[in-house]
Amino acid sequence: MATLALTSIATARFMRSRFTACVFAGSFLLFLVQSMVARMALPRFGGAPAVWNSAMLVYQGLLLAGYAYAHLLGRLAPRRQAIVHLALLGLAALSLPIALIGATPPADANVFIWVPWLLVVSIGPLFSSSRRRPR
Repeated sequence: MATLALTSIATARFMRSRFTACVFAGSFLLFLVQSMVARMALPRFGGAPAVWNSAMLVYQGLLLAGYAYAHLLGRLAPRRQAIVHLALLGLAALSLPIALIGATPPADANVFIWVPWLLVVSIGPLFSSSRRRPR
């Protein structure tokens, strides 16, 4: 009986450490991509501070959308969660490699409009489907 309890504790610790490693790796990759894509957008808009501010606004909005997706997905049965998540992950994989679309803003373009539009269209599907809450 005691060995069964120790085995379940060891299994729980292993699963917790595996989950922690996955969350850390996912967050690291998310924030790595965030800065890379923002740097890709800078030359199109002249490197204004408004580009960084708009990019941060978009990333926070996409992160919030990802959490809403995880919340709604949590209401489904685990099998349906897996099906929905794999389908959306497959759709997001179609937009790889990560690159900005070829749209060039006009000379008098408002950065606060163009940057969010450019980032949401270019990388929105990747960011919003990358957050999933475990069951």
